[in-house]
This record gives sequence, structure tokens and C-alpha cells, in this order.
Amino acid sequence: MSSAAQVFEALAAASGALAYRTDEHGRVLEMGPPELAGGFETWVGHGWREQVHPQDLDRVTQAFDLARVSGRLSEISYRALRSAAYRWVSVRATPVVAGDGRLQWVGLLTDIHETVSAKEELRRSEAAYRALAEASSCHVWRAAPGAGYRAGSDGDRKSSGLGLVHPEDRAKTLESWGAISASGLPGDLRFRARTASGAYRLHQTRCVPIRDDQGEVVEWVGAVSDIHDAEAALEALRKAERLKAIGPLTAGLAHDFNNLLMVITSGSEAIVDGLEASHPLRARAALALHAAERGAELVDGLLSFSGQQQLRPCAVDLEAFLQRLEPLVRRALGEDVEVRVVRHGPAGACMADPTQLETALLNLSLNAREAMPRGGPLTIETELVAFSEEAAAHLGLRPGDYVMLSVSDEGCGMSPEMLEIAVEPFFTTKEAGGGSGLGLSMVHGFVDQSEGHLAISSTEGVGTRVRIHLPRAALEAAAAKPAAPRAAELALRVLLVEDDDLVREQLQRQLVQMGCEVTSVGAGPEALAVAQQGQPFELLMTDIIMPGGMNGFEVADRIQRLRPGLPVLFTSGYSDERIRSAGRRANARVLRKPYRRAALAQALAEAVAGAA
Repeated sequence: MSSAAQVFEALAAASGALAYRTDEHGRVLEMGPPELAGGFETWVGHGWREQVHPQDLDRVTQAFDLARVSGRLSEISYRALRSAAYRWVSVRATPVVAGDGRLQWVGLLTDIHETVSAKEELRRSEAAYRALAEASSCHVWRAAPGAGYRAGSDGDRKSSGLGLVHPEDRAKTLESWGAISASGLPGDLRFRARTASGAYRLHQTRCVPIRDDQGEVVEWVGAVSDIHDAEAALEALRKAERLKAIGPLTAGLAHDFNNLLMVITSGSEAIVDGLEASHPLRARAALALHAAERGAELVDGLLSFSGQQQLRPCAVDLEAFLQRLEPLVRRALGEDVEVRVVRHGPAGACMADPTQLETALLNLSLNAREAMPRGGPLTIETELVAFSEEAAAHLGLRPGDYVMLSVSDEGCGMSPEMLEIAVEPFFTTKEAGGGSGLGLSMVHGFVDQSEGHLAISSTEGVGTRVRIHLPRAALEAAAAKPAAPRAAELALRVLLVEDDDLVREQLQRQLVQMGCEVTSVGAGPEALAVAQQGQPFELLMTDIIMPGGMNGFEVADRIQRLRPGLPVLFTSGYSDERIRSAGRRANARVLRKPYRRAALAQALAEAVAGAA
């Protein structure tokens, strides 16, 4: 090799590239230095075209032909053989004239396979990142340490992340982001963010640091997810779980309170009926009786929102219902409230407990009046609506026809925060002592237990609308029932089973005053013993939930085996499915405590008439 060639080879070695020389046709004459030529030795004596990957050959040939015209081969990268495998190489060349006057090409060749592979892997990773961002429902972002994040998914999301955050949440979000960034540890942020529709929805983002080889955070990445619907569903589940937990507790408290109220009610009523109207104690007894009734209403409210109340659903003609209730609503609201009734076509009948539906309408109307202290319009609307499978599933209903009853006002309205807890028990906007806070929760519980749906919409300063959807029912005229005889006319012999001593004593006194002959016991085994001894009685009146190993159902079953067809009147301070099932038993009626004497007389008469 000539001295000039040695100098060229030394320069090539210094640059880290492999020097080569070809003839004018591209046949490789020599390559060096040897320490860089490993794997390329097979090129010597062969044309360079034989070494190029078939997929790159046309592109490289065009570049070589252009170089022959221009007199210079600019840098070009392609895949070529090295040790029988194709690798990426970078090539430069320039023409020279040899001593014999022939044209030759000399140049530099560098193996760049690792560099190209790394760039390709990076390109694929970035493409995968972009594809993932586009396909994901999340808002993917990146941020430098100490900076705000920048969006990295689609065009609609390339605004500043902080600019989309609700103004009320920005300070807290910045503070939380600063704490996470300073810690260098993964963390979560929750905030309300503006969507493309302009509405603010709850979002959550997970922040994860990226570190260099020295462990320093060089970048933060994360993804923002819309959790608004999921959080709403979770809150609904939490609320349902709370009500589920409260239900048994409420039922137990209701039982104890109802037993006490039963004693107060019956005792007060006896005093009121036994004294002259002018007697000073009569007014006090009447006040105690009224207080007991208010206490019973409060217990009913507790049972209502927890879904524990005893309903008696039937087909309610909404037109007749409103005709009967409209005058009552007008009187209750006063002259400064204008009551409007709007009927959007015939609504027909709904399946509901008429007493509870009446209470719901009055509660909603009174709430509307409270929201309009200076008066204003109150609108009651009815409409028949149909829910498709999709709409019904969204509301947790069965698909089909529903009757809508709504009450609207133009009062003060509620804030979004108030609206979230409007149906929570004991929530009220009234001052202390102004109300129990069970109005809306009672309506919600009644509607939910009736397999319907309650919807509330409200805007501060504009007003509130509450819509009740109840299943549609076929309107059928109820067959006229013969009037049941009064209990006093029956002179019944009653076996009374009641575990509470105070309640048993009061009931026995009431029954005797009504003309009944009473045998009273405190437990089921005692009642069974009376029946087995053959003592005469014509009706069994028993509490349902009792200690001593036998409940009222078991007492009734065993005594009716001895005396088939015996009428039974069940009573209880509870109100759960066991109590509701009592009314579906043959020859049986159910009466829930506390009750007035007239209700007791009617229940006794119906029990006897039903067994006849």
C-alpha cells in the first residue's frame, strides 16, 4: 500500500470509520484499517452492489449514478452485508484519478446499526405512546420538573392543563402538584376540569416521575381520567349502603317507640273520651294524644326514607286524586301562592299507596312554599311517559310506561352542593326547630319503595322542580265491599298475645271497653297452652315479633291447626317484609302500632268478616 494510502487509512482510523477504495465500476479494491474491517473483508474483490440489501438497492444505485455526474457521493445510509448479516451503514465517497489515469472512488464507511436501531426503537415507542394516547379515554400529559404539564394526546387537549381546571380548584391543585413534584414520588390529583362541552366534570390524574441514570427526575408523565360518572355511581352505592345499614336500626327503634306510643295513644284517647269537654284534664290528654300522633308520623318518616314502611299499593286514578287534593293544597299554601295544575294529556292511573302519595304531594308543595317566602306560582304537572330499556336501566327502573307527577316553584332554589344531599335524612334549610328534615327523604323512600324514580332539578335564584315517576297501572273500578260490622257489635272473645306488659294492659282495657271478652298472655307458649286447654275464643290477636322461642306466625299456625279457620289479627311496631307478609296470610289482617281505637275496631271487624 502506498504512503498516501497509509495516510488515508490512518485518517480513517482516527475518525473511527473504515476506509475503502473501488474501481470506476464499483469493485472494492481494498479496505482498512484491519481492526475496523472485521466482517467487511468479503467485500474486497466484489462489487459494492452485491453487498446492499435488495430493498435498498434501487435507492443506493440512484445515489451512485448521481454521484458519477456530480463528482461526489454525499452521505447515504443503507443496509449492507457484514459477517453474513445485514446491518445499517453510513457511506461517503469521492472520485480520484489513479496513477494509470483511471477513475477510482475512495470513501469512508461507518457501521451505524446500533444508532439506527435505537432511533427506530425510540420512533416505535413514540408512535406507540401517541397511539395509546389517541386510543385512551385519558388525557395523557408530560411535564418538566417544577413546571405545569402539557397535553400530549389530541388537538382539543393541547391547552394548558391548569387553564382547564375549575377556578375554585386551581389553588388546591397547584399546591398538591407542588408537593408531589417536590417529593419526587408518584401521586394523585383530583379536580374539576372543563370538557369540550363547557361543563366541569370531576377528573383524577396519576403523576409518575421519570429518572435519569443518576436518579434525578428529568420529566413527569401522567394521565387524566374523567371519573365524574364513576364517582357519582360510587356515591350512589355509598348512599344505598348507608340506607341499608340504617334500615335495620330504624326498624328496631321504630318498634320500641311504637310500643311506647301505643300506650300513650290508647291511654290519652281513653281519657279524652271519658271526660267532659269542659274538664281541664281533657285538653291536656288531647294534647298528649296529638303529640303521640306526631311521634308516630316521625317514626313513619324514619321508616319511609329507609324503605321500611308498610305500603298498601293500588291503582290510583291521578285525575281523581288531583281533583280531591287540589283544594287541600291551595288551603295549605295560602293565598300568596298561585297553584297551577297542568295536565299533559291523560295520565291514567299509577300503582302507589294513595296515603303516601298524598303525603308526598303535600310535602313537596309545602317545601315549595318555604322556597317562596313572598309567594309565587307553584305548578303541579302530570304526564304519561315511556322509558326504553336503555333509559330505564340508567334510572334503575323496569322499562315501560310511567306516570309522572311533578311540583315546580320559582323560589330560591338550591346550590349544587345542597342538591347533592337534598334527600339525605334530617337535611333541612330551615332554622333549628323549623322542621325535621325528613320531607324529601320520606318522598324519596316512598318513591323508591314503590319501584319508581325521584328526580330533582334546581337552580339558585330560579327555582326547583321535583319529578316523581311511578309505574302505570290499569285503572279498574274497585268492587264495592260490604261494610264490616263494628267490633262492639260482635261481642268477640279474644285471645290476646303481647310480650310488652304496658301495651298488653292497655290493649286489654281497650278491648274490654269495646265489648270484648279478653284472655291475655305474654308469650306464645302460654297462648298455645290456653288453646290446648279448650278455653273458648273467637279471634287470636297477637304481636308478631316476640321473645320466648315463638313468634306470632308460629303461634297462629299452631293454634289454627287446633282451630281451623280461626281469624287472626297481627299487630307489630316493626315494618319489614315479615310484617308485610302477614297481610297476605289466609284469615289474617295486620295492624301496625300505634293505632287509634277506631282503627282497632275496624281491623277486628275485618278479620272476622274475612274469615266468615
